[in-house]
Amino acid sequence: MYEDCKNIAKNLETERGSVMFNTYMCKLLADIYSLSIADLDNSYLRGRDERELESDLHKCHEAVAEMKRVMLCGQILARDWTKQEWWKSVIHSSDSKSVKIRVVLHLKEFLNCVKAFKVRIAEARGYERFDLPTVEGLENWESDVEKASRKDTVSLLEKAKTYSEKSSFLATKSPTCNIAKHLLAMFTPNSNSNGEHLHSIRYNDVQIKNDVPLGNGSFGNVFKCKFLGVPAAAKVFKTQDSNTVKQEVTILANLQHPNVLQSIGLARNPNQYVLVTELMDMDLRSYLEQKIMKDAETPPLKLLEAIDIMLQVAQGMDYLHERGVMHRDLKSRNVLINVLDYGQSQVSKSVRAKLADFGVSKLKDSSTFTTPDVGTTLWRAPEVFKKGRGKKYRKSADVYSFAIIFFEVLTGKTPFDGVQRQTFYEHIRSGERPALPPTSYCPEYLSALIQRCWATRAEARPTFREICQMLEYCKGILVRKEFPSYMQCIRAYDADQLKSKGLTVYFDNRFTFNRVCDETLFKLWNNRVSRVLLFLLFTFVLWNVFYLQMIRDMQSRFLLQFCQTI
Repeated sequence: MYEDCKNIAKNLETERGSVMFNTYMCKLLADIYSLSIADLDNSYLRGRDERELESDLHKCHEAVAEMKRVMLCGQILARDWTKQEWWKSVIHSSDSKSVKIRVVLHLKEFLNCVKAFKVRIAEARGYERFDLPTVEGLENWESDVEKASRKDTVSLLEKAKTYSEKSSFLATKSPTCNIAKHLLAMFTPNSNSNGEHLHSIRYNDVQIKNDVPLGNGSFGNVFKCKFLGVPAAAKVFKTQDSNTVKQEVTILANLQHPNVLQSIGLARNPNQYVLVTELMDMDLRSYLEQKIMKDAETPPLKLLEAIDIMLQVAQGMDYLHERGVMHRDLKSRNVLINVLDYGQSQVSKSVRAKLADFGVSKLKDSSTFTTPDVGTTLWRAPEVFKKGRGKKYRKSADVYSFAIIFFEVLTGKTPFDGVQRQTFYEHIRSGERPALPPTSYCPEYLSALIQRCWATRAEARPTFREICQMLEYCKGILVRKEFPSYMQCIRAYDADQLKSKGLTVYFDNRFTFNRVCDETLFKLWNNRVSRVLLFLLFTFVLWNVFYLQMIRDMQSRFLLQFCQTI
């Protein structure tokens, strides 16, 4: 599998010659892949004989598999830039900032996989000391991404301007001509001067399939559509009130992030407004339900996949809060996903998660909000309820909703199932929360993070920036397989990293009786046959206890009668 990673890096080097746009970004991506792989070869794997190398890679299997998955995701991203119909990717990216942020997040994920690989190698070989080394040439990779993004934006503008010089071409009415005009409007600096209005598109360029809606909401219905021949989604607003439409549209006009649903433009005819966005596969709740239908006995997702999805949600929310936007209706139905299947059994699928539905979101300079009962009840933070009217609440209310989604992703269950709506506020105000899985599936450090996120006191909740840092480290821990490490130097490294991210974990090498029982019972309960056997065993024990008590009572009565007779 490690050889596959090396081949992906080589293929990216070869393919960058056929890139149609984002040329500098593709070159940077290929260079970072190559430098990182060369560093692993030279610093960790060179000089090992075939048997030792095989043993090392076997012990690092999880880290290598995750690194391959991430690199495949990067390869798909770069291949979007090599397509002959490159404008389709440009329409969906809409702005160079979105591509830049996506590359930064992708490279951060890749370099975290490389770090986990190095830690696992050190652990497998029993190093007495461990200090994570840096890769020469990658010290300033984030600033290199910024430079590449600026160069690619200039290049793309020049490419769009070449269309404007072909007046005879622009005079035609072919679909390609319409795409060219749209790209020119997108990248002309004065077309969206103040950033407060979403780019306008022609209603006739949107072909809506009015058959079965993809989703229904209080503000509008979402349908599949095509915009200039590109598959997309169209939200048809139920109202013609421009102020209501402006609420969502103004927020979207300011957002460019790979984990936020990408808007394409706003179309209007005399009777309705239509918001055109990128098309996603399904919402997160539907994805979990599909998994549960296949296997209801186990958690719906592997822990690594669950953390990866929630990390993307946290990254999107961190961006929103940084831009002054509070979502106010964060729930699993408002997280949309695309599933990337690489067609390889050894590599898990990638899920791309994006935040959607900003109908009740708020763009505000102030850090506090006062409108009560906003959002969906089961995901609503205690301070947002009407019973707390008069109280101001902050963006940390979104953090509470995030924790409830995390519970859904880990268990597949509906939160607070069985709790009456009339007494719901009293339950959550008193600190009642859904039960998290045992430590065999949800480790202590992850459970501690979720409990901080849904704390009743808003001040006790972490920010999304802190959540992102913690979840990034959690992913690295999982692909290493051993945690806590049996090596003192690695435990010291982990403790230092976790402390810097706001969590303290007390490492204990003893495998306590309580933990064994907890994990064993969890595994048994997730198996139907085991549940039946446990029930029979419990019934047998209960009957024996009852029978022995009955025998003792009979003996006592017999002895009492015997004594009275004497």
